[in-house]
Amino acid sequence: MEASSQAGIASVQKVLAVIVVYNCHWDAVVAAGYLLRQLERATPQAPLQLDRLVIYDNSPLPMAAPAAPHARIDYRHDPGNGGTRGAYDYALQQAGAGGQAWLLLLDQDTLLPDNYLQKASEACAAHPGRQVDLLFPRVEDAGRCISPGYVTRLGSVAPVAKGALPGDTARRGLTGIASGSMVRAAAWRKIAPLPPQLWLDYVDHWIFHQMNLGGASGALVDATLQHKLSILNMAEVSRQRLDSILDGERLFMRSLGLPARLAYPVRLLLRLARLRASCPPAASNMLAWLSLRFAR
Repeated sequence: MEASSQAGIASVQKVLAVIVVYNCHWDAVVAAGYLLRQLERATPQAPLQLDRLVIYDNSPLPMAAPAAPHARIDYRHDPGNGGTRGAYDYALQQAGAGGQAWLLLLDQDTLLPDNYLQKASEACAAHPGRQVDLLFPRVEDAGRCISPGYVTRLGSVAPVAKGALPGDTARRGLTGIASGSMVRAAAWRKIAPLPPQLWLDYVDHWIFHQMNLGGASGALVDATLQHKLSILNMAEVSRQRLDSILDGERLFMRSLGLPARLAYPVRLLLRLARLRASCPPAASNMLAWLSLRFAR
């Protein structure tokens, strides 16, 4: 345990940010300006200081490299599309080599407020005497809260109340979407590497759940981020993406308690019924997935 954890964060700790990009140029990455400004600050404005940026480009052809090279930007192109699993495994390795204590996880369409690292530092300081391993901001999509939350006994995710403050102590393990979340590298390494069955979806929930099982402590960041969650519109979700969602969810459910595992088939059937009414093509894709996975 770092000595600074006895008082939240009493000294500067380095942060590695990893942003996962797909078919997007660097200039179109929403957080690009914020990340570059943080890298170029001569004096850190918060105990958590951005020290390095990994741009993990899953596009078929290289697209997201910044126009000007930067000594603390690591651009990696993965034409095989290793998804978020590939990006996070790589970023964790780089943080170990570079001595960064924290990882900031980002997607290409997440908007960060200018005081984000300051707010994250305050969230750690709100828990003196307790090491914080996970930091979760409030994330919204068109006004709807999509993160953070708690995993219920039946396996669904219930959002944290809007009025919750950084100093509030979580009674259950916090979870959330990856983008905007921060993870202490030392705590993450205890559950690494990620299962090969994961690719894009449920990587975040699996990481946070496994860390919670190992005793990791989470805290809320007093900041609201805007993020577009593509899976809210099932008409735009491809067959490959739906397979990823359902495969990731299935693996995640296996890590939960008996009530969640027993409720899972019922939840799948109810979801299929809803999709048949609202989006028949997605229902057909889901039925194909069910036939293939449960026939084995």
